[in-house]
Amino acid sequence: MTFILDASAALSWIFERNDSEERIRSEAHLQRLAEDEAQVPELWHLEVLNALVIAQRRGVIDLSQATDFLDRLEALPIRTESRVVVGRKEQLFALARENSLTAYDAAYLDLAIRSQAPLATFDGRLAAAAERAGISRL
Repeated sequence: MTFILDASAALSWIFERNDSEERIRSEAHLQRLAEDEAQVPELWHLEVLNALVIAQRRGVIDLSQATDFLDRLEALPIRTESRVVVGRKEQLFALARENSLTAYDAAYLDLAIRSQAPLATFDGRLAAAAERAGISRL
């Protein structure tokens, strides 16, 4: 079964979560990719890259760790949905406003709603908005 993977969930595979329950969920998301496919909006790639750039600048990770992580992501069954923004600006704007989300997070919510797929996220506000929309959280 396809699920929507946001950047916070993917980045938990390189930046370990402090909470033990979140670490377990993070591992479960990764293990789920052995059988299922994740779907992401195009902006996911930029969010992941930006987090790695910032972490590398701050000395949290080195260049080889960032490069290795990107290589590992490329090997995973993650499909990019390229039609998230084009033609959906009004819907994204409404979702962001109604749920106090960023436009970026509204793109994940919109994709989950349209796909009727569960959402893997560690973002509390996004998870709450998904729940209100009847989307399950992984």
